[in-house]
Amino acid sequence: MLMLNKKLQIIAQGCHHDPAFIVGDSQGLTALRNAIEIALGKGEACVNNAFTTDGEGFDIIIACREDMGDVPLGYTMESAKDNMTLPEWLIKLAYP
Repeated sequence: MLMLNKKLQIIAQGCHHDPAFIVGDSQGLTALRNAIEIALGKGEACVNNAFTTDGEGFDIIIACREDMGDVPLGYTMESAKDNMTLPEWLIKLAYP
């Protein structure tokens, strides 16, 4: 049986004031914590090869910015979406 490391699931807010959730195993949460520490010092970081519980892999891009006016809110409910697109600087972090 294949055992996947760094399991993380990030569940966005449905709408305003809803909770967001970050759930992971110890390896996933440790990788996230370490990447946050790097982003705080260098401005950006990435957790490579995290996995959801269905086995699908993904990367987590972390950016430290004081001005977040161009960052979409990320709500998932249609009534709360802001229709903003990802800013170019954030896309470049994911696809350099």
